[in-house]
Amino acid sequence: MLGKDQKPENLSNRWLTVSAEVPSPPRSAIAGWLPVSLTSVVASVFFLTWLFFPPVARELGPITLRKEDVVRFLPLVLVLIFDPRRLVFRWHWIDVPVIVYCLCPLVCGLANHLDWRDSLWETVKEFGYWFVPYFLGRAIFRDAASRRSLAIVVLIAAACYVPPTVFEIFNGPELTAWVTGHELSGQNAGAARGTTFRPSVFLSSGFVLTMFYVLATLMAVGLAWAGGVSTFNSRWLYLAAFLCVVVVLACKSLGSIVLLGVGLITMLICRWTRVRYWLIPLAMVAPLYIGMRSSGLVTTNGVHAIAAQLVSADRAGSLAYRLRAEDIVFQRMHGHWWLGFGDFGLWRQDAKVMALDGFWLFALTRTGTLSVVAWLAMVTIPIVIRACSRKDADGRTGWISLTFALFLALSLVDSMLNYFGDAPQMLLVGVVSSQAAVVNRKFLVLR
Repeated sequence: MLGKDQKPENLSNRWLTVSAEVPSPPRSAIAGWLPVSLTSVVASVFFLTWLFFPPVARELGPITLRKEDVVRFLPLVLVLIFDPRRLVFRWHWIDVPVIVYCLCPLVCGLANHLDWRDSLWETVKEFGYWFVPYFLGRAIFRDAASRRSLAIVVLIAAACYVPPTVFEIFNGPELTAWVTGHELSGQNAGAARGTTFRPSVFLSSGFVLTMFYVLATLMAVGLAWAGGVSTFNSRWLYLAAFLCVVVVLACKSLGSIVLLGVGLITMLICRWTRVRYWLIPLAMVAPLYIGMRSSGLVTTNGVHAIAAQLVSADRAGSLAYRLRAEDIVFQRMHGHWWLGFGDFGLWRQDAKVMALDGFWLFALTRTGTLSVVAWLAMVTIPIVIRACSRKDADGRTGWISLTFALFLALSLVDSMLNYFGDAPQMLLVGVVSSQAAVVNRKFLVLR
């Protein structure tokens, strides 16, 4: 990132560069009441409600209030109260994919001749679920200082989550049932890990929890390489990263352990080579896999034969089951490839199906290839732009934004077998998009 007093160098041989950071708007008088920065408050409320608010739903008249709504809308309400001017920024073409994705239920519902009122309501919910956290990340965390505050909050939140996490490692995912009186099926599925358990605490599944600690680990290393934090030096940050690694290993989630290893190796390569292009292959795994599977280039039998030689028979069989479920989806999608069936579950009608894994399959069957392309675009484009921007674009703090982009790339890889779209993921999509939007103005900017 160029400083305020620097002139840009000759970029004739570069197709992409990043201009100066867009400064945050001045704080209002009301924002001055806060004892800490508004960005720290928003980040703290966001992550603490996501981590500690139990998964409950309460009927408030005609409205059902869910945890997902509290996590997404409470921080937005705080900004509207204390400093609404922070929500004003210049829209950019990079924001188009997320808007297209949120409009897909309406477009695809109408194309499939479903009730327009139901499709419109699904679109409203889509904007609340996907766009609101994206909007928060895009508007609030668009400079280096705010991104550093967000990274610090992630580490503090991870530290606060260690006690309940350790409790459930030895006692099983019991805290949600104690607080709410009911169990979540996603928390108990596959939780047993020999003599210990994979914890979930108040999150939807144990894998979501372990991936949060993957983020915290990468964030601790990124903060250390960015120069540390004023209150504690790099040595303490490395210790925090080590403790987060121990938590991930203790949870015994193989997928998270593998992704954590890939993430740390990628960070080391970027540090040693001072080249960020290593992010791009990770970001391209999901699009390439989807393309090869849907086109038939990669077959279930071929993958199973290779997996059987590398892993145990049980894991190879589990992988084959997932792939056979994909094959059933492909058979059912004839005539619905582009716009899907318009709603969840309609593809199952009058057919013998299998349980689906992988977020892209749910998007494909519901709203077709249109939504899958929009989803991939809104996540991969900011990552690629961040990888192609100048090294340490915003100074040493460039490691922070790079770490956010790296975590999103790992989440995309994971989304081939698990869910994508938790509030922190979409917040980080907005954060990385905010920096990616500050590009050479030869690109189209929506004013």
